Amino acid sequence: MGRDKARLELGGKPLLLRLLGIGRSACEEGVLVTDEPGRYDDLVQRFRDSERGRADESARGGERGRGGGAAPSGAAWPLRCVTDRRPGQGPLAGLEAGLSAAARPVCFVASCDLAWLEAPLVRSLVEGLGAAAGDDGPPRALIPVRSGRDQPLCAAYERRASGIAAACLDGGERRVQALLERLRVRRLDERALEALTGLPGAARRTRDLDTPGDLRAAREDGGDP
Repeated sequence: MGRDKARLELGGKPLLLRLLGIGRSACEEGVLVTDEPGRYDDLVQRFRDSERGRADESARGGERGRGGGAAPSGAAWPLRCVTDRRPGQGPLAGLEAGLSAAARPVCFVASCDLAWLEAPLVRSLVEGLGAAAGDDGPPRALIPVRSGRDQPLCAAYERRASGIAAACLDGGERRVQALLERLRVRRLDERALEALTGLPGAARRTRDLDTPGDLRAAREDGGDP
């Protein structure tokens, strides 16, 4: 669309901040991958300031609830910012960088423009893949399919898929599909995704913003599919 999608606002909030809030609700850690250092430092600071406010409010509530006892620490959600190891190489390079930096064995990978994404979908995909992960075969991925097309930037991956992504890039391959061809992929069509998540119309929540019309639609319905 010729604009930085991470800074597009939905409901008065930049999409990146919305995505970080979903990650905080659904995941144990966050890794933000950018194509240049510091690109979103201002938004990350806003998020961390909000986290501190939440922790302070939680601590005050804990003090009141225990009649003056020690407040909980209110530790902030762990969020790290990393830069593409291979700038200009597209989403596959970002996926490699994010998975390589992750501490957890199963990760949810999201582009910044998933305007309809919700935490229960993220949680369901991570848990669904986690139940099958951990053996010695090729890494696994759990990929939603919408209108017959894979949605690899709204999907769960084993962290060790980073090595396969690196091998693809080393061989001159930049397509995310090339990575999927080397993984054990379970694809979830609309019906299977709805069954896994319990969300009506779950596949619609994997939509991204490709056109100005998509952005208008997202703003009109507030991210509700």
